[in-house]
Amino acid sequence: MNKFLYTIAIIMTIAISSFGQIQNINFEDTTYKQSIIIDKISNPNNIWQVGKPQKAKFTSAYSIPNAILTDTLNYYPCNDTSSFILTHNIQINGYGSNYWGSFFNGSYYVNSDTLNDIGSIEVSSNKNHTWINLLTSTSFQIYNKPTLTGNSNGWQHFSIYIENYPLQAWWGDTIYLRFTFASDGIQTNKDGLMFDDIQIIDIGEGIEEFGYGLINSKAFPNPVNDNLIIEFENTTNSSFDVILIDNTGKAVKTISDFKQSSVSINIKELSSGIYYYKLINRMDKKNAFGKFIKQ
Repeated sequence: MNKFLYTIAIIMTIAISSFGQIQNINFEDTTYKQSIIIDKISNPNNIWQVGKPQKAKFTSAYSIPNAILTDTLNYYPCNDTSSFILTHNIQINGYGSNYWGSFFNGSYYVNSDTLNDIGSIEVSSNKNHTWINLLTSTSFQIYNKPTLTGNSNGWQHFSIYIENYPLQAWWGDTIYLRFTFASDGIQTNKDGLMFDDIQIIDIGEGIEEFGYGLINSKAFPNPVNDNLIIEFENTTNSSFDVILIDNTGKAVKTISDFKQSSVSINIKELSSGIYYYKLINRMDKKNAFGKFIKQ
């Protein structure tokens, strides 16, 4: 690719990545009912409820007063499997793109019998009709992988990057996230599983990014004040671009065509808050993502 065309490709990627839908669910009003399904028809005893936690360990939502949890008052029962589903319509505003990725974030609190009583998060779409376990699949990148069994000793956070490639879903389609908690036959008098402040941010991708392989990366210090360092796999010194994305899905900074296995980025001018980075190698078709906090 000549320099002119390469520059155009970078500009297109930045432009496309600048527009995305944001879905925030904090359970503080009834708007969550537009996208959260708690099936009481096929499972009349479904234990997932939205409300104020009033249990032994679960005494407060992450953002008070409400969360979604395995019963707001009682211990979870034996031999139970209950789920709720979050629906999300993929929308890349402005330029739009068939190829997309979504940052899926949230907070969780677990109090259960380790390994025997466990939660899961699965993803599907209106196109492939197959549930993929996000916590065991190698097709998605996870930043802060949630451990949905045992005792988290308070609120923890997770972030997962979901792409259209494994789901066969495109711009305008709907994806489904299924949250499940299952217990065995032994009553342990524990609180179960609780989620709050679920967020999905759609990011448009350039057409060349479809089906890219995932590589490992890390950002530090985190939280960071002025200079962010991102380290990643690049044993062949291939050319990478990095895009920084704010919490609204807008691309705020980019560095193009660097060939080291790390990059230092001055972010002093950025406002405090949560940001994401995305690494792209078009030659070898590799990418990575991560999350950092600007103080």
